[in-house]
Amino acid sequence: LRPALRVPRRGLGTLPVDGEVELAVVGGGIMGLATAWAAAKRLPKGSVALLEQFDSFTHPHGSSHGDGRIFRFAYHHPLYVHLAQLSWPGWEALQAEASHPLLHRTGGVDIAYLPTSPQLAAIAAALDARGAAYELLDAAEARRRYPQLS
Repeated sequence: LRPALRVPRRGLGTLPVDGEVELAVVGGGIMGLATAWAAAKRLPKGSVALLEQFDSFTHPHGSSHGDGRIFRFAYHHPLYVHLAQLSWPGWEALQAEASHPLLHRTGGVDIAYLPTSPQLAAIAAALDARGAAYELLDAAEARRRYPQLS
């Protein structure tokens, strides 16, 4: 995908699209890009336009710019865990089409000061509700595996 419309802050740009489009997505941030990519897979070629005000998708003005992201399943509510689980095949499909690596799985660590932390309990309950794998470590095991956290 490329920006179909660039609207500089001081005026309107041009729309380099021939004829009509079936779907115009306004905004080339992470949600707009995902929407346009998915729609372009389903609609005839040339029928999706992505409208973006900046000259590039790599501009520093959005809430999710830069080259790093965190993908996690550890959320406090089962719905968020479920949505992350549903989105994983899409990330794998995008990776398969990309010209360079997009994903580097490392795992994650959520730390609580107290073993009775309500936030940690909520994450564990949400993961349990969705059948997601995780490990709950006591302080001694956490220090053994991750000495840099001691």
